[in-house]
Amino acid sequence: RNPANTIVATGNSGTNVPFTVKYDIETFFLYNNTVNLATSTVTSSCVSGTEWNGVRCIAGVSAIDGVCSATHYNCLPGISVDKVNGLNSWTWYCNGLNGGNRSPQCSESKNPGAIDGVCSVTHYNCSEGISNNNISGLNSWTWTCDGSGGGTNAACFEKYRIPTFIED
Repeated sequence: RNPANTIVATGNSGTNVPFTVKYDIETFFLYNNTVNLATSTVTSSCVSGTEWNGVRCIAGVSAIDGVCSATHYNCLPGISVDKVNGLNSWTWYCNGLNGGNRSPQCSESKNPGAIDGVCSVTHYNCSEGISNNNISGLNSWTWTCDGSGGGTNAACFEKYRIPTFIED
């Protein structure tokens, strides 16, 4: 019995009786009918390399700090966030994993000759970059304007115009 006078197990002398022990500390009382034969307080803990998740011991998960990669918008390890495609450089941060710290601001300089692709209003045309992957779809035209010299590519589209008929 435990202090709340709940029977947690019954059995005969010399037999193993399995039962669950809550995490932390529990006091047990061994009775023979109404006679208290022994009292024992036990402490439970997780083995090395595991941690308590509120229900059971699970494999431990370590916090990992975010680390910038040399290539823009990449993290090794971490999750890339707050991405900015600036005039002369790309900047971003790397959020840590499992509660790890966020990196300082990451940055990669653009090559002086870097040109980002920029879509034009008219399908398959680019204000900057080279038109590529030209597709005439069901409702629109799609294409990319590929940057050069380390510049980024732009995804472009133009919806089909519905013809207007004027009767005389």
